[in-house]
Amino acid sequence: MKYICLLSLLVLFSCGGDKNQTKENIYIEKEPSSSDSEYLEIQKQFAAEYKERIAIDTLVDKESNTRLIFEHFSLPDTLMIPAMYNWSSTPQDYVAHSFVSHVKLIRNENIILDTLIRKEFFNPILEENLIQYAVLLYPVYDGFDKETKTASVHYSISIPMTDIGVPAKLFIGLDGELLFSNGKLQTGLKY
Repeated sequence: MKYICLLSLLVLFSCGGDKNQTKENIYIEKEPSSSDSEYLEIQKQFAAEYKERIAIDTLVDKESNTRLIFEHFSLPDTLMIPAMYNWSSTPQDYVAHSFVSHVKLIRNENIILDTLIRKEFFNPILEENLIQYAVLLYPVYDGFDKETKTASVHYSISIPMTDIGVPAKLFIGLDGELLFSNGKLQTGLKY
């Protein structure tokens, strides 16, 4: 009887063990996962991009003496990105900022075009989630096409800190006409 009571007490106390133990008696401590570390690093890199300005000043067409001045920068606005786009282990809404490109086209010292390119110009060729949450990122000047007489800039229109987005292209005609394309659809504006 003495052994049964002792055995019962032993079983009783061993069943109520530490809640942080697994069946193998290994303690689980909450540490940032590698994906959280990666997420924090990407977050820091992206935050640094808010301070950067990309500038291009180039002669696009020697024959017509046309110069393109291009500057891409962040706006001090606030864009709330829903938690469903946050891939950290503790997803929550996060704040991002929009980017715009200032484009100026000058021919023989006359201003042909002077405008801000916003992501909204691409809206007719974007899906709804990109219209709501994406920003205009990573411009790359593609050069001047003598055949079509257009300069072009390649962008990524993406939801910040995700891989959700589409490539897009801005075509700038020597007459100031703008064409926005995602490779499949296009829309244009004439200034």
